[in-house]
Amino acid sequence: ESFRPRRPALGLRWADGWDGAVAGAARGAERLRASLSGRDADLCVGPPPGDWRAWLQLGLRRGLLDTPALMQLQVPGAEDAAYMGLLWPVAAQ
Repeated sequence: ESFRPRRPALGLRWADGWDGAVAGAARGAERLRASLSGRDADLCVGPPPGDWRAWLQLGLRRGLLDTPALMQLQVPGAEDAAYMGLLWPVAAQ
């Protein structure tokens, strides 16, 4: 028998909003929710590209990154295991 490492279970919960959220900022989360509706998805996590700071600044200046979705990841019982990130549709790049 070959050994297969156990894959982590990942739950998805939709937040109604965050404290301090900007009015109209829910579009990114709504778009992501609609994309996932009734579909399976794969999450790939890795390091950012070397020029991620320049990419982010350029995207913000050009108004391409105006509808992000906020992602918060918590790993119960693990030390220092809370993460946060912003997601944009790939077309926004």
